[in-house]
Amino acid sequence: MVRDAEVSTMVDYNLKERLELEADKAGLSLAKYVEQLLDVHSQPPRLELREPQVVHAPRFGTPIKLNLAVGWPSVLLPLEQAEKLVKDLHQAVVAGKKLQT
Repeated sequence: MVRDAEVSTMVDYNLKERLELEADKAGLSLAKYVEQLLDVHSQPPRLELREPQVVHAPRFGTPIKLNLAVGWPSVLLPLEQAEKLVKDLHQAVVAGKKLQT
């Protein structure tokens, strides 16, 4: 147990405090919050890919925020990358439809 605490301290000295804050925000005990985290991250990601949002912040510019998977961090795409992704996805859909017929 001492060794685990030592490793935790080396990895992220305030990890427990951050987890406690997040658990409190979610209205859960620390144990229940960690249990949910482990459950989400021990399964393959459940893709979400919906509700893109425009985010404007001086630090980031104006990227598009996209939720990729439930319980996983979102991605911030620069506008150019988001536009290219839309074009690439559209081309893939068109090609896929041609293969179905």
